[in-house]
Amino acid sequence: MNRYIKYTICSLLLTCFCFEVNAQYDFSVSGVVVDEFKQPLPKLGVKILNATDSSFVKGTTSSEKVRFRVSALPMGNYIVSLSYLGYNTYNKNISLTPGHKQLLLGTIEMTPSDI
Repeated sequence: MNRYIKYTICSLLLTCFCFEVNAQYDFSVSGVVVDEFKQPLPKLGVKILNATDSSFVKGTTSSEKVRFRVSALPMGNYIVSLSYLGYNTYNKNISLTPGHKQLLLGTIEMTPSDI
C-alpha cells in the first residue's frame, strides 16, 4: 500500500512538471504582410530574434495568403524581423508575457528599398 502511494505521488509530480515545461513554450506571434499597394508578399522571411543579443530563435515564411505564424515560443523579449527582396527589413520589438500568449501584429506594410 505504501509503495502504491509513493508511485502515485511521483506520477502526479512528473505530470505536473511536464505540463509546466510545455506551458513555458506556449506563446505565438502572427501577422499579415503586404506591400505599399496592399498586395501580398508571399514567402516573406520571418525571423524571431532574441532581444538581448539578436541571436536567432525561430523562423518561417509567410503563406501564399501573406499570413505568418511562429508558435512554440518561450516567454520573453524578442525582435520580429521581416525581410523580402527589394524591400526594407521590418523590425519590431515585442514582449511575450503570460497575459498575451498569442500576439497579433495585425497588417504590416513593407516599404520598398531605395536600392
